[in-house]
Amino acid sequence: RGMTAPQAMLLNVLGSGCFPELAVPTKEKRDRGFPTCYKLDIANPQKKIGIEIDGGSHYALKIRAKDKKKEMVLSALGWKILRFWNKDVLNSLDSVIKEITFITSK
Repeated sequence: RGMTAPQAMLLNVLGSGCFPELAVPTKEKRDRGFPTCYKLDIANPQKKIGIEIDGGSHYALKIRAKDKKKEMVLSALGWKILRFWNKDVLNSLDSVIKEITFITSK
């Protein structure tokens, strides 16, 4: 599918060390109900920070449950997952960057 406009915008600002559409192995077997990897919209593998940029489909309860499962597995692997809405990246990019900077500086 490729990156969405909000993903490309944010990746451009974040710069080096961040990669689009990074697949993170889950170390899980498919027969346990988990995929073998989860793809992150933007990731810094060195810092183990994943950024998910969600569109309107993520308001659905079924999708939110999948997102929660994804975050649980990745957190257990040492990843910190940050989640933003498309509209926030498009309309308030400075605020999104400030939040990312604040959270990742801890």
